[in-house]
Amino acid sequence: MCVNKVHPQTLKSHHVEFSHNALHKACRKIEIDQGWSNQSGLMEVLTDVNGKEHIVKSDYRNDRNDRNDRNDRNDRNKGINQKALDTEKYSGVVSFERYIKETVGPKFKDFLESKNKSWEDAHVFLNDFNVKIIERSGGISFQDLPLYKNDFTDAQREVEKDRASKIFAGGKSAGDFSKKSRLEKKLGNYVEMTTKRKLPHFFYDENKEKGVAQIKRENDNPVQKKSPCELKLRAIFNDEVKQSKIAFSEKKASKKIQITDVKKAEELDLKTELKILSVRFR
Repeated sequence: MCVNKVHPQTLKSHHVEFSHNALHKACRKIEIDQGWSNQSGLMEVLTDVNGKEHIVKSDYRNDRNDRNDRNDRNDRNKGINQKALDTEKYSGVVSFERYIKETVGPKFKDFLESKNKSWEDAHVFLNDFNVKIIERSGGISFQDLPLYKNDFTDAQREVEKDRASKIFAGGKSAGDFSKKSRLEKKLGNYVEMTTKRKLPHFFYDENKEKGVAQIKRENDNPVQKKSPCELKLRAIFNDEVKQSKIAFSEKKASKKIQITDVKKAEELDLKTELKILSVRFR
């Protein structure tokens, strides 16, 4: 519903106190007048002992289901800073913090639960998500890594490097388990990555669902060598399929001939009948 609140003569805007309450009350009144079922809202309809309906203020804002929804949203956004949440809300993109929390975090947590892991192991693991973990502001942070295409010029490489260097997420974005103190308790004192980077499987893309995109590599689906028994069964199957196709083609051709013969016989009978009729009525 669109309403012009500006007076056509005085050009003053009409301010309606508690307009939401007024609108919800109007909705309940329309529902009663039209005989419709009543919906939930800031106002609700109560019926007294005499059967008379009354519109009263409801406890809608404090509804238990509404509180549960808010709690679910709070849990989902826990660890993500307000600036990132605002960016998601107003631009529609997925924040890097969301990528760390929902994609990298759960996998990283499972990785840390295994024994005898080092910082180097952690760096190699995170590289598969095109992320590195660094010391920053007295704690640790996750940082996006640049992705270079084969045909990139030096200038394009610098631009991509500059882009990635500005994208960070605090350690708590992945969860409480990824705070510096807890990681060092598990992995020892922080050590920078020393091994050479490899092509990752996943990387951050703000326009993808959950902010994750995947890189398909040639060795992701290696061709498995088939056993002699499997090869023999495959040959028998292929031969049976081939024979079935031949039999079907022959049956189809035979059926076509039969249909053609029937049509020819029908046409001959029709011509004969027409000839007899033409002689009779001549």
